[in-house]
Amino acid sequence: MKIRPFHLFENRGLWCLINIEEMEAFAVDGRTAGMLKKLSAEPSGFEQSTSKPDILAHPTLSDMLRVWGLVEEGERQTGRTTRIEPVPVEDIALFLNQFCNLNCTYCYGIKGEYGSPGSLEEATAYRAVDWLIEQSGEMKGISLSFFGGEPFLSFPLMKAVTAYARLKTREVGKTVSFSVCEIRRPLASHSCSKAGTLDSGCG
Repeated sequence: MKIRPFHLFENRGLWCLINIEEMEAFAVDGRTAGMLKKLSAEPSGFEQSTSKPDILAHPTLSDMLRVWGLVEEGERQTGRTTRIEPVPVEDIALFLNQFCNLNCTYCYGIKGEYGSPGSLEEATAYRAVDWLIEQSGEMKGISLSFFGGEPFLSFPLMKAVTAYARLKTREVGKTVSFSVCEIRRPLASHSCSKAGTLDSGCG
């Protein structure tokens, strides 16, 4: 049994757990939070269940890990060969940077750094746009999401990629839309949708 990555945090006396891969949040009690902290303190991460057998053997915790979608069960072998048909890719998320000017308690990215701060290079972003256009196949519309860190700390790169994507999609008769995940900042001139947080638990 493998345990998927999760983020545990306390806010105003309440413990919360985030399933990072599924982006789902759950409330947990203090006792369970204590066991989860011991589990996440293992240096090798969450992959080896044998590293903390005393914790994972706890029936309540084992059941809750499954409820939260954190248990990666082994795939059952059927003996049949599955044919995988190619699927067009319509959208991608570009992590413009891995740093942030805030320190939100609920952030599983550790101030947006994800353990390794840095910035996306412009040439790499352009190659990603080219790849998306190629992989979209016959789809007439594609979508780019800007993420971070705090994507607006790399606003010049965001504008450059937006202009490049518009140019390249026009050349092949496609359209492109944009979205951005950010923390309470108005979006000007470009036509984008926003996803963000309006939480006060940021320092």
